[in-house]
Amino acid sequence: MQSYEKESAANVIIAAVIVATLVIAISVLILWLITRNAYIDMYYILGVFFEAPNSAGAFDLAELAPTLGPWGFAAVVLIVIIDNIGRIVIISFVIAAVLDMLTYSNLENRINLMRIRRAKNHVIVCGYNNISDILMQKMKGSRIRFVVIDGNPGNMQLLGSRGVLAIEGKFTEGNTLKDANIYRAKAIVFTSNSDFDNLVGTIEAKKLSKSIKVLSRVSHEEVRTKFYRAGVDMCVLPEYLTGIELGERLAKEAEL
Repeated sequence: MQSYEKESAANVIIAAVIVATLVIAISVLILWLITRNAYIDMYYILGVFFEAPNSAGAFDLAELAPTLGPWGFAAVVLIVIIDNIGRIVIISFVIAAVLDMLTYSNLENRINLMRIRRAKNHVIVCGYNNISDILMQKMKGSRIRFVVIDGNPGNMQLLGSRGVLAIEGKFTEGNTLKDANIYRAKAIVFTSNSDFDNLVGTIEAKKLSKSIKVLSRVSHEEVRTKFYRAGVDMCVLPEYLTGIELGERLAKEAEL
C-alpha cells in the first residue's frame, strides 16, 4: 500500500513537470507568433513562470508592445495571467506531492530507528499486551531503556503517544530484530501468548546474538523444555505465577 502511495505521489510530480513544460512551450509559441522574437519570448516567460527578477525581458517586451496592436497586447496580458495561475497551481501540486511522500515515508518511524541505532544495553520487548505493559512500567521506574516490537498499527499509535520507542513489524523476523539493534541489546523478552511465535523469535534472536539474555512467556508447561533447548534463559508461565500469588495470599489469610 505504501509503495503504491509513494508511486502515486511521484506521478503527481512528474505530471506537474510535464504540465509546466507544456504551459511554457505554448506561451512561448503564442508570443513568438506575435513578436517573432523567440529569445525575448522565452526570456520573459521563464521569468514570469518562475517568478524570477527579469526586468530586462519585461523591458524588451514593453518596447515591442506599441507594435503589437490591441489584440496582440491583450494576448500578452492573457498569457501572463495564465502563466501565473499555472505556476501557482503546479507549485501547489508539487508541494502536496512532496508532503504526501514525506508522510508515506513514515518519518516518525525513521526517527525512532535512528534513536534505536544509538541505543546500548537496552531491552527488546516483543509483543505489546497487559504483561508487557506492566513490564515497561517496571523498567521505566528502574530507568532501563527498552524498545518494543509489535505488528499492530493501533498499538503502535498508542505506544507513540506515550513516547515509547517502538518498531512496527514481526519479532519472528531477523530484519525486525536487527532494526531493534539486537546486537547491542542486553536482553530480549517475548510476551506473546503464542508459544510458537515466542519460540521462533527466540531462535532468530540467538542466531543474531549468542550472548543476549532471552526471557519468554510460555502458555503451556510442557513446552518449557523446548524453550530452554532453544537458548531461553528464563521461562515464565503467567498462570502458574498467578496461582502461586493467590495461594500465598490465601495462606496468609488463613494464618490470621
